[in-house]
Amino acid sequence: MPLTDSRLVQAAEEIVKDVRQKLDAQSGTTQISRAVEAALVAEAPCVFRNWLAYQAKRRESKDVWQVRGKKSVYEWVLSMLDEIERVTGPGEGRDREIMKVLARFLGYLRRTVVAELAEE
Repeated sequence: MPLTDSRLVQAAEEIVKDVRQKLDAQSGTTQISRAVEAALVAEAPCVFRNWLAYQAKRRESKDVWQVRGKKSVYEWVLSMLDEIERVTGPGEGRDREIMKVLARFLGYLRRTVVAELAEE
């Protein structure tokens, strides 16, 4: 059974609540926007994981992905991807469906960062 949008929003809010004191809204929004784009073009979860691992180590982007609360943003996103994979049924197009749900989740995460952390 696929994850509901309310579960995706809840997860996004949990992440931002966890790292809110350390995450910069502007760079966080930029990096998460790039993650949405990567999820939309990745043909499979392993391709996205590869992209995310690279981003988490790059000097230019690690300040977002390595921000830590209980877990790093990187670890939070991987945990959510694992959950999406667990609940997505088998069949043709499974990888594409997983990536579509992940892109929706990342979109909610971006919105939450803006809503909770952007200065007025």
